[in-house]
Amino acid sequence: MKKNMLLGFFSLALITVKAQVDVSVKTLDLESVNKHKNWKIIEAGIDQSTSNVYVKFASASCDIDKSSIGNTVTTTFKGLAWKVDRLLFDKNFTYLSTEQKSYANTFDAIGNNEFVYGRKFNVVFGEGMGTAISGVAMPTGMIDNSYIGTKIVTGLANISGFKIGNSRIGIKVGGETGKFKPDACFENPAVFKIDNKDAKEQKGQRWIPMFNHPIPNGGHILFNTSGVNTDVTKTHNVFRKYDADANVVNDKALTFDYQCLVYAKEIEMAPGVFDYVFVTLPINYKKSTGKVVPANQYEYIRIDGTTFETKHQLTFTAPHSQWKINQVFEKEGAVYLIGDAGKSADTYQDFSIPKSSDFPFFQIAKIQNGKLAYVSVIKDEQIKAVMQNINGEKVKPDMHLKVTDLQMNVVNGKFIYSGQQFEDGKRGDAIISAVFSDKGALEVVLAKSAEFSKGNLSFSADGKTMYWLIQDVTEYNKWDKKAGTITAKESKQLLTALSVVTYNLESKTVQYKTFINEEWGTQYNDVILYDTDNEIVLLGGKLTKKAKESELVFVTIRK
Repeated sequence: MKKNMLLGFFSLALITVKAQVDVSVKTLDLESVNKHKNWKIIEAGIDQSTSNVYVKFASASCDIDKSSIGNTVTTTFKGLAWKVDRLLFDKNFTYLSTEQKSYANTFDAIGNNEFVYGRKFNVVFGEGMGTAISGVAMPTGMIDNSYIGTKIVTGLANISGFKIGNSRIGIKVGGETGKFKPDACFENPAVFKIDNKDAKEQKGQRWIPMFNHPIPNGGHILFNTSGVNTDVTKTHNVFRKYDADANVVNDKALTFDYQCLVYAKEIEMAPGVFDYVFVTLPINYKKSTGKVVPANQYEYIRIDGTTFETKHQLTFTAPHSQWKINQVFEKEGAVYLIGDAGKSADTYQDFSIPKSSDFPFFQIAKIQNGKLAYVSVIKDEQIKAVMQNINGEKVKPDMHLKVTDLQMNVVNGKFIYSGQQFEDGKRGDAIISAVFSDKGALEVVLAKSAEFSKGNLSFSADGKTMYWLIQDVTEYNKWDKKAGTITAKESKQLLTALSVVTYNLESKTVQYKTFINEEWGTQYNDVILYDTDNEIVLLGGKLTKKAKESELVFVTIRK
């Protein structure tokens, strides 16, 4: 084992010189700290008070009661109890000590902000299919610890119409027992229905939920209405905030004197503090008496999510219509609106089922402090002109910017948009990073072959160099495309193969090197331990199936 590790370090040193990327590796034998069996990493970072590095490991055990009356044995599964050990390391990743905590149940652990389910996680239905069919207020995406034990509110539809749903986020516990096998229990974060009530307030009205943003003990809903505003030439929307019991605590009318749909998205300004962005999408419904505006005219509104006051409002014309906005990104006072666009400037949104071929282009707008900085449309010929394959590969990426596992950032005014190409529910053959100038022009699209890869972006202190960290998921794991499952092949846990693309945003030069090796891989999730002006530290593990050989790996990339 020692000989293999020395050979591994020697090989890595050669790779470092050739790649001109300074990478070093430090390991910890997990058996030496009794973390080689039935423990998982749930958190890592830097202790702000001591500057020591910490890694938290968690281990779960079943809380089970058994009672018997005659020949009848009753097994009660109470859920999981947790042990959480916090391992401390100095700045050179030398092990120092372990801090231990125990929690009687998951609620107790989460109440102390332990990420036993992960930093973000999905929920399941807590009840039967009949309850699900009747409509249940559900989160609109992955949630975090702050939601557990709280109530949420969303708009929904069931067979009797549009509703306002109220649910509780809790934990569903289950278990297995048998004569010839040990007792086992499991649990999942789950949604439990409280109530649904009619969305409409008076007879003859329609309140159609168009956007939901559930929050702990409340929620926000945007309604498109009819029969509420007596002027039928107006498009009348209402944005409402609800408390934990689905009572309205604030609302704002969004009324337009032309035909439109409204796109909405939240922007998190601080933990639990949000602004909301609304963009009108023009339509031309022949049966409506409302005014029709040009198909490529958009109105942007940003409101304060606490006071509901309007911060910014402006109208602008974009190069193309049928703008299917799917991302909103905010940084340093600038809001970026991003999405696929139609083939022309004069085709209106309609109510047909959309096809990806109807939206072949990419459109991006930047709103700086409430004013339009730019709006650009990117076509396939523009992508082709600046496409640059990494490492001289023969990959043939698609000429579009539709991606999954999206990463976005802005550095020195340049907007970076990165992810694996994705269309019609399938991953493409390339992972890409697109760089836009401060005027909205597409400067380059870097492309790397990928069956299933994920990326992370980091930057030098002066913002001139981009470090694109690519994790190849299939190198050490088996991916079942049909089932959508990933299983570890070379180790006990999911580990990925690392490669690094270094791109100079000024000179536009590229360097690339893969760090595929037989000794270690980087974690599948939460790979970045920390990212500073001087270095990026990644978490990884040893490529082994044997628990006794398990190691924690720190991978340092110096900028």
